[in-house]
Amino acid sequence: MKVKSCKPSISRKKALSILMAVTNGVNSLAPLAMPLVAVSTEMPKVREGKADDLLALSFNRGGQILDRLFFTTAYAAYTPEVSATVTVSDEVIDDGGTQNVYGTGSTTNVTVGSATVGPGGTQNVSSGGSTTGTTINMNGWQHVYDGGVASGTTIDNLGRQIVHSGGIASGTIINIASQIVSSGGSADSTTINNGGGQSVYGSATNTTIDRGSQNVYGIASGTTINSGTQTVYSGGSASGTIVSSGGTQDVYGSATGTTINGGGYQNVYSGGSAASTTVNNSGT
Repeated sequence: MKVKSCKPSISRKKALSILMAVTNGVNSLAPLAMPLVAVSTEMPKVREGKADDLLALSFNRGGQILDRLFFTTAYAAYTPEVSATVTVSDEVIDDGGTQNVYGTGSTTNVTVGSATVGPGGTQNVSSGGSTTGTTINMNGWQHVYDGGVASGTTIDNLGRQIVHSGGIASGTIINIASQIVSSGGSADSTTINNGGGQSVYGSATNTTIDRGSQNVYGIASGTTINSGTQTVYSGGSASGTIVSSGGTQDVYGSATGTTINGGGYQNVYSGGSAASTTVNNSGT
C-alpha cells in the first residue's frame, strides 16, 4: 500500500516569494529590491486546503497583505518641509537629512545630525521661518538665510551654524564647534565655550567668550572675554570689549572703548589702532 506524503506542496517560486517576504520583514531597514507583487502574477492560483494558503493568500489578492507588511514605504522621522503655519517640535534630523523652515513655519527643540562621523544633517531657516532650541551635533549644519531667525541654538562637536546676509541668530551656544556670521548677517548674545569659534564678517553683539575665540572681520560690539581670545583683523572693528583674567584682545584692525581687567591683555599690532582703552588692576 502506497503512503501519500502529507507534506504540503510549495512550488519554487512560491517558496522563494515567502522567503523574500520573511527576509524583508527581518531586514526592514534595507528591504530587498525584488517586489513581492512582481512575482505574484506568475504564481499559480492557490487551491483551498493547502497548508501554505495563509502565507500565499496575498499572491491571489495582488500581494496586499505581505506587500503592506514588508514593502510599505518608510517615512522620515522628521518633517522635511516646515512651511507657512506649520509648527513642529522634538524632531531629529539624522545624518544626510535636510529640514527647510520658511514662510512663518517654526520648529522647537530639533536635533540635527547624530554623534557619529558622517555627511551630517542640515536645517535651513529662510524668509519668515524661525527655530528655537535647535541642537546641532557632529557634522550637522544650520543655515540661517535672509529673513530667517534662529534662537537658542546649541552647536556641539564640530557642528556649524552659518548666518547668511539678512539672517539673525540669537542666544547661540558654541561647544567645540563654529558659528560663521556672513556679511550682512547678525548674531546676538552668542556664548563661545571651550574650543568653540565665531567668525564675524557681518555683526556680532554681546558675545561671551569662555576659553573660545572670536575672529572679527566685520563689526563686534559688547564682547566679554573670559579666558579666550578676540582677534580683530584689518578692516574689522570691535567696540566695548571687556577683557577679563585669562582673556586676550589682539588688534590688527580697530578697537574702541576696550576695558582690560586684571589678568587680561590687549595687543595692538602694526596697522591696528586702539582708542579709549581702560586698563584696570593688573591689566595689560
